Amino acid sequence: MPMMPGGMDTCQRPCCVADACGIKSTNSLLPSECAEPGVPDPSCPMVDFMGMELVGCCTANKCGIISQLRGGTCVTESPIVPLPDVPQACGEGGGDDAGAP
Repeated sequence: MPMMPGGMDTCQRPCCVADACGIKSTNSLLPSECAEPGVPDPSCPMVDFMGMELVGCCTANKCGIISQLRGGTCVTESPIVPLPDVPQACGEGGGDDAGAP
């Protein structure tokens, strides 16, 4: 079971989303719905946080980051990492080259 720094259980549980395997967090501080693992998207910027580069990803046509605290899912909001209030568009909603390598 994944642990956060300090030994706190992240409470990540496997789940099914559509026809794919996913993961959800049942942690009361970081709850999340079942979601597929995040996929890096070059149209989304990386985010520098405390000296770490967090990989950009696209979910629901919005750029986010792949969150290891949420089982590697793509998130557009975080109580820990400062992200833009209005996420950059990506995928089908992001323009002609969104999602392109």
